[in-house]
Amino acid sequence: MNFVLNLVLLYQLVVLYFMAHPHYIKNENLNCTYDEVIPNSMHTAFVFRIFKDKYIYDYRHLHSEFELIFIKRGNGNKNIGDINQACKKNDLTLIGSAIPHFYYLNPDKGQSDTEVWVIHFDKYLLGSNFLEYSENKLIKKLFEASSKGVQFNYKTSLNAFVLMEKIKKVKSNDRIILFIQQLFDETDTFVSDILLMH
Repeated sequence: MNFVLNLVLLYQLVVLYFMAHPHYIKNENLNCTYDEVIPNSMHTAFVFRIFKDKYIYDYRHLHSEFELIFIKRGNGNKNIGDINQACKKNDLTLIGSAIPHFYYLNPDKGQSDTEVWVIHFDKYLLGSNFLEYSENKLIKKLFEASSKGVQFNYKTSLNAFVLMEKIKKVKSNDRIILFIQQLFDETDTFVSDILLMH
């Protein structure tokens, strides 16, 4: 009986660890590079990363951070929650906190690899009450919609890519300022252009 109880406790500790320290799992068979720890365990609220690989075959995973994903090169499928959709170059998706997801991307015709630009950010980047202020109601609506995944239109996707290019060139503190400025500048457009993934 003690052995079973200890086994259950060990399992619960492992689950708690992975919920508090989310990470990508490396797919050894495909030599993909998803073994990076994402923000929570390093106590950062905002991380920008670029993934380049021949293929991106992700394992289903979740994490507490929101994730904004732009496909620069590649095409395939994305699975967010229980929704599976085709995706391609210039696809921009916002995935909410703790939503299981994965991507399978192959190179575009004539290309040798795939490339995905990702921003992970904490919901409470600006404090726990930020979304409750009246001037932030559209941002709150956007974040709520992301629980099902939000796919943006082509124009918004390209605007987000321009932002990501700027973010790529500046220091970490300036990245947060640029991101927040763009979030406020584009909120009306973001919310009106949302295509919920159904």
